[in-house]
Amino acid sequence: MTVDCTKPRLVAEFWAALLDRQLSVPLPGWLRLGTLGEAEPVINFQPVAEPKRDKTRMHFDIRVDDVDQAVDTVTRLGGRSLQKRYDYDEGIVLLMADPEGNEFCLVHYFADGATVPSMTVLNDAARSAITSGKLAHLVTLNPDGGPQLSAVWVGLDGDEIVSGHMGDRQKLRNVRRDPRVVLSIETGVVNGMGLAEYLVVYGSGTVVAGDAAGLLQRLAHVYLGPDVTFPPGENHPTGLILRVTPERIGGVGPWSSIADSGA
Repeated sequence: MTVDCTKPRLVAEFWAALLDRQLSVPLPGWLRLGTLGEAEPVINFQPVAEPKRDKTRMHFDIRVDDVDQAVDTVTRLGGRSLQKRYDYDEGIVLLMADPEGNEFCLVHYFADGATVPSMTVLNDAARSAITSGKLAHLVTLNPDGGPQLSAVWVGLDGDEIVSGHMGDRQKLRNVRRDPRVVLSIETGVVNGMGLAEYLVVYGSGTVVAGDAAGLLQRLAHVYLGPDVTFPPGENHPTGLILRVTPERIGGVGPWSSIADSGA
């Protein structure tokens, strides 16, 4: 396997330390992990002028016993977390990046017979509030630390809260810089004590390129009506999708039993 790099030594030394393998110089400017003929795959690091631009279509899966310790190791070596976690029946996958942004995964497999632990903080009532067609108030952090507030349409994709955006906006730029977000939704329900119910979701956001128009059309059927076409027109360009992973919830409602006590 060969990895294109603008800084081959920086990237190669990261992978050498992470995989505990020796580096060699097969050609001027190149570096290599491993030697030809050994059982483990050889990885070459090739110098190129152009930087990485799009998502890596082929990537490494690094099997680990302790995901938290592995994340710390990647960060210490100059890599970073991409704030994406996937939970499967056989284990946990965390999306990471090396110093030049090449994606790879840390994978922890459960022991035989073990099952994936429940990670969601959303019960059925919270999920119903999110998909009810009520506007969500999204708070992100501006560069000066002050709050930025937007009203957005939201839906669910698995356990993630999603919103679609046809163009870049301040809230999305904020999330790229600082992933901390808060969402609040008024449900329109008044409980037996006379209090208006509302849901507050504290989470971590990620902005990805995707079919924002398709997501907006799905949400428009909830927010505007089943026969509405939105956005208008055809052949929409790729947009941006904000994906929020809930970490804790608060507010007033039937989700209070799993809500953060300080909310």
